[in-house]
Amino acid sequence: MLSIGKHIRQLRLQRGYSPGSTTAFLDIDETLLIKIETGRRSATKDQIIKLASFLGANEKNMLTAYLSERTAQRIKGRGSSKRYENLSSELNHLYSGKIITKVHKPAPPLNEYIETIVYYSGDNKHYSYERVLPDGVVQLVIALDENERIVMPDKMSGHSISLKNYWIAGIQKKYRTYRLHPHETTLSIRFTPDGFYALMNVPVTEIENQIIDAGQILGRSIESLRERIASCENVSTVIHTAEQYFLNRIIGQENEHLIVRYLLHNINVPLHLLAKKTGYSQKHLIHLFKKYVGITPKYFQRICRFNRSLTDILTMNGEMDFYDIVFDHGYYDQPHFIKEFKHFTGLSPRSYLESGSTCSKLLHLHDCG
Repeated sequence: MLSIGKHIRQLRLQRGYSPGSTTAFLDIDETLLIKIETGRRSATKDQIIKLASFLGANEKNMLTAYLSERTAQRIKGRGSSKRYENLSSELNHLYSGKIITKVHKPAPPLNEYIETIVYYSGDNKHYSYERVLPDGVVQLVIALDENERIVMPDKMSGHSISLKNYWIAGIQKKYRTYRLHPHETTLSIRFTPDGFYALMNVPVTEIENQIIDAGQILGRSIESLRERIASCENVSTVIHTAEQYFLNRIIGQENEHLIVRYLLHNINVPLHLLAKKTGYSQKHLIHLFKKYVGITPKYFQRICRFNRSLTDILTMNGEMDFYDIVFDHGYYDQPHFIKEFKHFTGLSPRSYLESGSTCSKLLHLHDCG
């Protein structure tokens, strides 16, 4: 039986996808893909779900093979015992059919505005809370059940937020913690970093660090969309209905949008050099970036670096060497890395590993402390 890495490579070659197109979809480096395909690294759970969608594979079968392989690694004494305990539990949920997950990446031209559309239906009985980590994008969530979601108080607001039916999570500078219900069904639309403003014409700075009722921006149309989605017979129709809704909002790209996209594609290039190439002042570039993305280029760089380091942690086989993480991702020293990690997750790197997280976007907890 092929290892999951070799299976990914076989599917990729059969479909005619290059390493570059695959890593662009996953938002990882080609070096990491090669390590995953050769078994030197293990993909994260969310990467496996994305790969199944990208490669046209059966998501449940591919995720089952992945979870089986990773739990087998634990038997050999490799990696975090808590993480493999969680993976084993998720494997049991897959076999029982208690979880349905579908990740869809829209085709052009919608892929310029929406990164992924994610359908999820499943049990959350093993955890009470879900911590969403900053990843530099705005997200629209449509609840396809009648549960009320509660966003737990944080240090900035000091109060909880009640959510129902649909909401927009503006770009977050720090983590947010949600109280889970025993069973949830949702459709999540994850915009590209510059896609929300381009479709909605609402400066992302106006919803920075906020979670608001989607009706405030989309009006009655969001209720109509939710009703149409609720009446769909299968997941594919749900996703197609959502795609059509957003396709109708595309009005073409303005010149300033193309400039912001250029900045995003060159986010690690010093801003003064980009200013020379575009002919705009650094101040104006920062203004455009904040309008479309919601934060400054420098803060966006911090979020991107954190997410790359988190992916590195989750894909490693065996024991973690934090010195390598610090060096590989350009942190000044280990205290700097730990400070950044705590800022974005609320946990130290060691505590994060002990939590047994299996996903780079979410952290499941038994309490919200």
